Amino acid sequence: MSAPNLVQARVDEYLAERRHLGFELRSMGLALTSFASYVASVQHQGPLTVDLMADWARQDKAQIHKPGTKARRLNLLRPFARWLRQFEPLTEVPDETIFGRVPGRVAPHIYREDEIVELMVAARGMGPQDGLRPLTFAALFGLIASAGLRVSEALSLLDADVDLVNGSLTVRQAKFGKSRLLPLHPSTVAALSRYRQMRNRQVHTTVETPFFIGARGRRLGRPLGERQVHKVFIELRDKLGWVVPWTSFARIVERRGGDSGVRVLNCTEQFRAMAFAQLTYRESLRDIEICLLSNQKKLYGMGFRTPVKRSTLADANEGRDWHIWEDLAMVLIRRARKLYCKDSFGIDLDNTVYALDATTIDLCLSLFPWAPFRSTKAAVKMHTLLDLRGNIPAFIHISDGKMGDVNVLDTLPIEAGAFYVMDRGYLDFARLFALHQAGAFFVTRAKRGMNAHRVRSMKADRSTGIICDQLIALDGFYTQKGYPEQLRRVRFKDPETGKTLVFLTNNTTLPALTIAALYKQRWQVELFFKWIKQHLRIKRFIGNSENAVKTQIWCAIATYVLIAVVKKELQIDASLYTLLQILSVSVFEKTPLSQAFAGGSYISEPDPMHNQLNLFGF
Repeated sequence: MSAPNLVQARVDEYLAERRHLGFELRSMGLALTSFASYVASVQHQGPLTVDLMADWARQDKAQIHKPGTKARRLNLLRPFARWLRQFEPLTEVPDETIFGRVPGRVAPHIYREDEIVELMVAARGMGPQDGLRPLTFAALFGLIASAGLRVSEALSLLDADVDLVNGSLTVRQAKFGKSRLLPLHPSTVAALSRYRQMRNRQVHTTVETPFFIGARGRRLGRPLGERQVHKVFIELRDKLGWVVPWTSFARIVERRGGDSGVRVLNCTEQFRAMAFAQLTYRESLRDIEICLLSNQKKLYGMGFRTPVKRSTLADANEGRDWHIWEDLAMVLIRRARKLYCKDSFGIDLDNTVYALDATTIDLCLSLFPWAPFRSTKAAVKMHTLLDLRGNIPAFIHISDGKMGDVNVLDTLPIEAGAFYVMDRGYLDFARLFALHQAGAFFVTRAKRGMNAHRVRSMKADRSTGIICDQLIALDGFYTQKGYPEQLRRVRFKDPETGKTLVFLTNNTTLPALTIAALYKQRWQVELFFKWIKQHLRIKRFIGNSENAVKTQIWCAIATYVLIAVVKKELQIDASLYTLLQILSVSVFEKTPLSQAFAGGSYISEPDPMHNQLNLFGF
């Protein structure tokens, strides 16, 4: 192409030809016009090249520097480049290797009926309380949910389309240019009547007036826009504290480039396959492949676009950054800790209490040479900080077997005012003093032969098992240098076993018996390790590389936390083990979770109108 102005002529010719065939090409028309302007601005001479098109795709005015955005922009030029090639044979056609494939649409999140009711209550709580705005959005969200309308269809309704006398709704020019007539539930009719009466008192209306209108300022009486509705929905969703996991996960994948260049089995499908293996006790790639293929007709409903092949899953575990699954697990952990933050753990204490420990997962040295442990053995360690309220892991670090347990204190996130309970394997006075200076408390056990002297003693009730409660100072040269302040030493005799234990802590206000009770709760982290090793697949791995092993461990942790979230949000009075067993046999069934966990006590109440929800009668 010899001159830049010829590009615009070719663009106009291409759009005219395609629109003559019935295509609207709104987005493509804007993109091609922008591309022609860019070619003219850089004064490009000669045939169009891939580098030129890629440079234009990077020139995003919104400054959204994401591979998916660039891939979408470049994808709009591809049909035009193919068409232009018949006139300009030297024109280059870009492929998907530059920015990767165009990301697919994120799977929708289907809100439960109680969540929709919460949304409508929140909408009614918007300001001004006596204005039209709260009633407008409450009626809009309720109508979309009860009648199954698209947002655009609800906003396109005219006043004449809503027949509240006969209880019907006319949706005009819907998808594919068709119209349809919908019956309305009596509760929906009553709610829309209240909204219409309030609206008619605010503005003058005719049969051509949009049914849903703006409620304040210059937008009063004007049609609502989709962008405005979306903005209000986001505000209400954030106010309610809703987190859509797949939306957060999509941002994680985008940031880590997990789906860049991926054709089949994207990160979302990979996690579903790995979670399926955890829930149903699959122990090999072939096992996962065969079990999923045996229910091939149900895979689409589970979120799989294509059947899962073991070689594809193995390559994904081998090559995709394991930090993706770490980030996902941390998102779920934050959500779970908010749900369990008010739970009791057996001690009347407002402070957050953590139990710190590590567990070793044995491996074969010849298959896992990257994880040395001993001369004939390999292993990985999972250092875990467990929040005792709900037994949710707050921090996890996966290392090789040679890393000492105490070294994890260097990377541990410190929360001021929290208690860190750990065994005497973490007794390093310099590191414990850093914990003390950060404003946190620790409870640990003393080693035998510790060089220290008593400063003073406090009263101790020997009938409770407390032998002595003392303030001590360290005498060793290096220990005194590492921890120059005084420590509290509590000697306790367990009445059940008769064993004497010596505890060290920097907290001087809690009763000595509470210090002993806190250390007893440390056993919860041992039970956590036992539970996940027995019920999750982290002792046998389906990949040998470091990335594959960490991917499997983090997916197992995410699955554990996800089950804990489901248990709390659905208020299920059952153990995590029971939930895991039920999910393992009902993973392919389209059964509501509340019904699956209710057992034989669930009774389905028939609704006289099956096609709509009664959402306005709450």
